[in-house]
Amino acid sequence: MSKAAISQRRAYAKFAFAALLALTFCMAHPASNVYAKKKKLAKYGSIKILSNPAGLPIEIDGKREGETTTDYRSFDRDPGVHTIVVTLPDGQRWTREIDLAAGHIKCVAISYRSAPPVVKSPCPYPADSRSPRASGMASPACGPDRAPWLRPRAQGAWPARLGVS
Repeated sequence: MSKAAISQRRAYAKFAFAALLALTFCMAHPASNVYAKKKKLAKYGSIKILSNPAGLPIEIDGKREGETTTDYRSFDRDPGVHTIVVTLPDGQRWTREIDLAAGHIKCVAISYRSAPPVVKSPCPYPADSRSPRASGMASPACGPDRAPWLRPRAQGAWPARLGVS
């Protein structure tokens, strides 16, 4: 036999072996189907709270839950409306109602800044409401007749063009 005939028979044999192997796998599992698993729905929601500064007392639905942190702190709750109360450093209470759905996450970020201190006037005398400056009127010493830089410029006071010679 010639080399061409031998190589052609080998090719047929390889093809027949591959077909037989594929047929064997198909017969071994004729009814095997792959189905995706159904997702289980969450039965709760999460509330995440952070604050700056940390350490503020938290109450959720009237129950004390500890203190806030500078990272999100998670609380898992049943779906529905929940009341969150955070006590601020000055004693005020920050209150919000959050409607939480199952499988959802609600994030709350609180950034507290204290009120600036009240600055007292350095002037020992109260401002006189009858004085021209307090009422917004200019005093005669500061009017346009007294301040030459406020007067309108006269015609021809400045050259129309400046040139370099």
